[in-house]
Amino acid sequence: MITTQNDFEDETAWERTVLALAIPVMPLTASGASVDLRTRGISIGVTSIVGGETSEALRNSLLPLLFGAAWKILDLALELAFARARLVPQNGRRWTIAAKSQHAAAHRGSLPGLSSTTDAWNALGSLYTQTREIRHALVHRRVQVDPSTRDLTGFDSNGVALLPLSYDEQMAFCRLAQRVGQAITEGVLRPRIEADLRKQLADLQRHHGVAILSNASNSPPVRVIDDLPASGQIDVPYLLGEARERFPGAQYVDLELQLTDGRSLVGELESAPQGVVTVDSTAPPDWLSFV
Repeated sequence: MITTQNDFEDETAWERTVLALAIPVMPLTASGASVDLRTRGISIGVTSIVGGETSEALRNSLLPLLFGAAWKILDLALELAFARARLVPQNGRRWTIAAKSQHAAAHRGSLPGLSSTTDAWNALGSLYTQTREIRHALVHRRVQVDPSTRDLTGFDSNGVALLPLSYDEQMAFCRLAQRVGQAITEGVLRPRIEADLRKQLADLQRHHGVAILSNASNSPPVRVIDDLPASGQIDVPYLLGEARERFPGAQYVDLELQLTDGRSLVGELESAPQGVVTVDSTAPPDWLSFV
C-alpha cells in the first residue's frame, strides 16, 4: 500500500523510466533555440527524442503496454492521495481498484498542487474510473489494436467493446502520467508542468467528461539571453516580445541574465511579473535562480 512519496517513487520508478524513454514529455527548460540580445545572435538546435522509424515502430507496437504502465502511475498516485487524506482501505491492508474508483469518482484525496486545481483533479479522478475497464481488459481480458490507426479497444466482461483510446489519446495518457509523477516527486505543481498536464487532460476529455481549458503548446521553451543592467531593471514584455518575434508560437521563454561577476540568473520569463521589474542580484525574486 502506497502511503508516502518514497513509496510512490519506488513503486513507479520502472514505469516512469520506460515512459520517459519511449514517450518523452516536452522539456521544461530551453536547450535548443535561443536569442542573445547582447550580440543579436540566434541559435537553433533540434534534439531528436525518439529518432528513427525503427524506434517509432517499436514504440507504437508497445503502446498498449505503455498505457498500462501509465495507468499504474495514476493508480498509485491516487492511492498516495487517499493516504494523505487519511483514507484507508476497508481491510486496512490493501486497496482494491473498485474501492479506489469510488473515492476517485468522488474526487477525494490530496496531493500537493494537483488536488487544489479543482477541474484538473476532478478530471484525473474521472479519467481513472472511466479507463478502469480498459486497464482490466488489457491485464485480464482482451484488447484489440487497429493496425492502421493504432486505436486501442478493450472489451468488458460480457465481450462488449469499450470506448476506444485513439493513438493520440494513448500518447496523451502516457504524458499525463509522467506529469502527475513529476508533481509528486517534486512536491509542487510547477506552472509549466500544470500547463502541459492540462493540455493532456484536454486531449482526453471524452474519457473523463470534464471541461478543461488549455491553450498550452507542445513547443519546447526557447531562451533569451541578456546582461543584467546596472540599474537591475528589466522590461519583461519587451524580452518576451523579442523571443517570440524570432520564434513565432513560442509559449515558454527562459530568461538568462548574465552578471558582471560571471554568474547567471535563469528563470521562466512567462512567470515573471508583467512590466518593468527590478532584479536585485543579492536577493533574486522567486522566479529567478543562480545556475
